[in-house]
Amino acid sequence: MKDKFLHWFYSFFVCLIGTSFHPKWGIGLALGLGAIKELKDMIQKGNKWSWEDILFDMIGIGCAILVYAVAEQYGYLSTVTALVAQYIPWI
Repeated sequence: MKDKFLHWFYSFFVCLIGTSFHPKWGIGLALGLGAIKELKDMIQKGNKWSWEDILFDMIGIGCAILVYAVAEQYGYLSTVTALVAQYIPWI
């Protein structure tokens, strides 16, 4: 179950960071990294592709999009973008 939480967690934050540039970038980046992770798992001996992991990636992405939409609706989008810039200054 810890693995599923990590898939959700990383997809959520990658998507949220990506959406600070453009919503499609966040979705694409998070989905792409999740698929690359599963491809890596698939080629490792004793490991396999997991659709459940992809599902938790998608749930994390959905939660990030929800946060983005709420922030945009209530005028906090610039605050979210500023927080990303503050804590991840190299972006």
